[in-house]
Amino acid sequence: NGSSAGRGTSRSPGAVPNDLPGDLAPNLVGAALDVAARIAAMPRAGVAGYKRVMRDGLAVTYAEGRAEERRRAFEQYRALPESFFQSMGRKAGLKPRARL
Repeated sequence: NGSSAGRGTSRSPGAVPNDLPGDLAPNLVGAALDVAARIAAMPRAGVAGYKRVMRDGLAVTYAEGRAEERRRAFEQYRALPESFFQSMGRKAGLKPRARL
């Protein structure tokens, strides 16, 4: 059909697309830098864990990815000391409903 959709659309790193809707293009670099700064301020091991989950999730179905994400999250929660959950509950004014 002669369509070139999906072909030839790669851009050099740092290039801002000029075909974005509204005023998104001028704000894109600033927004990306804000997100990058927030990620850089997070604990390195946590960011690495999330990256691993996202990368691993590309090889499975959505449902399988969600199930694996949940399994890994509970694994992390189980590794936290009980005092963490007690402190969290006091701050939120909540009581836990389930045991991990």
